[in-house]
Amino acid sequence: MKHIKKKFLNERPISDEMFKKLKKVEHPYDGNAHKLKVIPKKQTPFIVRGEEERVIQSFTYKRGKKQFFIPEPDQVLIYFDHAYNHYRVIKEEKEKLLAKCNPSDSLTESVENELFKFFGITSACTIFLFMSLEAFVNRLVPTSYKHVIERNDKTEVYDCYQIQRLKFGIKCTDIIPRIVGKDYSKDFSNKYDRLINLKDFRNDLVHAKLIDGQLSYAGISKRALKFDFDNAISAVVDYMNYHVDGYVMDCECGADY
Repeated sequence: MKHIKKKFLNERPISDEMFKKLKKVEHPYDGNAHKLKVIPKKQTPFIVRGEEERVIQSFTYKRGKKQFFIPEPDQVLIYFDHAYNHYRVIKEEKEKLLAKCNPSDSLTESVENELFKFFGITSACTIFLFMSLEAFVNRLVPTSYKHVIERNDKTEVYDCYQIQRLKFGIKCTDIIPRIVGKDYSKDFSNKYDRLINLKDFRNDLVHAKLIDGQLSYAGISKRALKFDFDNAISAVVDYMNYHVDGYVMDCECGADY
C-alpha cells in the first residue's frame, strides 16, 4: 500500500453556493484571529480546507498573547500513519542489520547503530499500529451505549467510558459485534488471529519482563526479527475498513511517502 490519505475530524463538503459566499464575505476574524481572547465553550471553530470546498473541525491553542487555530487530525490515522512510516523501511533495515552481525566481526559503532535503529523501528511500528487499532475499536462504541452483563447474583452495566477500559478481546468478540451487527472475529478468523498476534507482541514490548530470572530481551528481539509486519498492517486496514467503508485509503498522490 501507499501512504494513507490524511483525514480530519468532522471534515465535510460545503455547497458551491456557500463556498462562494464565504469567499465574498469579509470575516471579522480574518487576519485577527490571534487577537481573539476566547472562543465560547459551546462553539467549535471550523476552517476551510484550501480550495477544496470543504470545512474541517479545529481547536484553539494559545501561546502568550497569540492564538492559533489548528485543524484537528483523526488521531486513529495519526497512529496508523506513524506505524506505516516505520513499517515501510523494516525489511531494508533488517537486511542491513543481518549483514553486519557476523560472528567473526567485532562490535563496532556501526553495528550498534543498526541494532538500535532496527529494534527501535520495529517497536515503534508495533506499538503505534496497535494503538491505532484500539483507538478505532473504542471509537465504534457510541457514547450512549450501555453494555449489560447478567450474572447469577448481580447485573453489571458498563457505560462507553468503562467499556473502553475492558480487554481488547472482549470488545472485539462481544461488544462491537452487538453494536454493529456483524462479527469480524468470526467472518475473518485468520485475519483476527493476526490482530491478536499484534496485540500480544505489543504487550511483550510494553511490559518487557525477565526471562527465567535473567535480564534478557532476546525473546522480544527474536520476535521482532520474525514478526510478519505485512500481514499485521493488512489485517488492521481490513478490520477498520470492514467497519467503516473506505476509512483507510491510499493518498491520491500515489507516493510511498
